[in-house]
Amino acid sequence: MPRLLASAVTDSSPVRAEPELAAESRASTFHPPSLEMLEGLGVLGPLLERGLVSRTFQYRERRGGVVAELDLSVLAGDTPYPFRVQCEQGKLTPILRDHLVQAGGEVRFGAAVRTVEPEPGGVTVTTSAGERVRGG
Repeated sequence: MPRLLASAVTDSSPVRAEPELAAESRASTFHPPSLEMLEGLGVLGPLLERGLVSRTFQYRERRGGVVAELDLSVLAGDTPYPFRVQCEQGKLTPILRDHLVQAGGEVRFGAAVRTVEPEPGGVTVTTSAGERVRGG
């Protein structure tokens, strides 16, 4: 199990006010630094299976066409992922949830955060239902 995910599982439980994962897209492009982070969490493979790899991208004007085209392959010496991945956030969040659950973690749905109390080594969150959740 990747170290970052193991740390997240043992130290915290994500708390979410909504009753389930958001289905609408809140983001659709993952850039090289995000891909590196997702690799560290052990979820990059499933994201790549669901997304489209784009090694270039363009800025365009409606009437004039292409204004600029950027080739991310120039980053090959700086990152193992010299590309962007087009994949809606709504496809990534179930991957993250499933990996968290498989590692023994949980996501608390329908639990709006009411207060956050800083403590040595972490915080304690009180939900709108009065439940106290400790995270480190």
